[in-house]
Amino acid sequence: MKLSDFITTKDFIECVESYPFAIRNLLTEAKQYHITRHSGQRVNYQIDLELTTMENVGTIHTSNVNAPMTDWKMHEKHETFKWISDRACEIAKGLSQKMARVEFRTLDCWGVYYRHNDWTKRHSHWPCIFAFAYYLKVPEKPAPIIFPTANYEYNPKVGDLVLFPGQIQHEVKPVEGERIMISGNLVVDYDTRL
Repeated sequence: MKLSDFITTKDFIECVESYPFAIRNLLTEAKQYHITRHSGQRVNYQIDLELTTMENVGTIHTSNVNAPMTDWKMHEKHETFKWISDRACEIAKGLSQKMARVEFRTLDCWGVYYRHNDWTKRHSHWPCIFAFAYYLKVPEKPAPIIFPTANYEYNPKVGDLVLFPGQIQHEVKPVEGERIMISGNLVVDYDTRL
């Protein structure tokens, strides 16, 4: 017999570990900043994020999300999307300090408009280090973000930014009512020297 007769390989292993995870409510902060919109109207960031999302949904038609979405690069075109993405990067940096001193940058950032019975299938954002969700409008009936492999679910409130590791699977069951949110993916910014 050869040694190779005793060696087996697995494509995946199951691990029980703790991962960095954050929930921060940024509603008060978002209402402190103002922007003049293309219409000439001056509004706070929270309102602009919702209006800009609604003006741009419908761009993407295929993804894990069964709801109208904007394009993937909203943070490169809109000041308020860049602001929320930058806040997610700051929170990710803070969570990572005990593991490594790194900076993060936003790879993708998009808006989603869930209507009645819209949903998101189980998926992850691998290979991104972190993913985030920022909630602009939530339905009256709970519509949690579910992390099935972590045995955890969270029912977001308006203004919540939820940051989680990109490899963690998550899903949203059919929503009863409306939900408007921003999502994004963060990667390590290797061009930054710390």
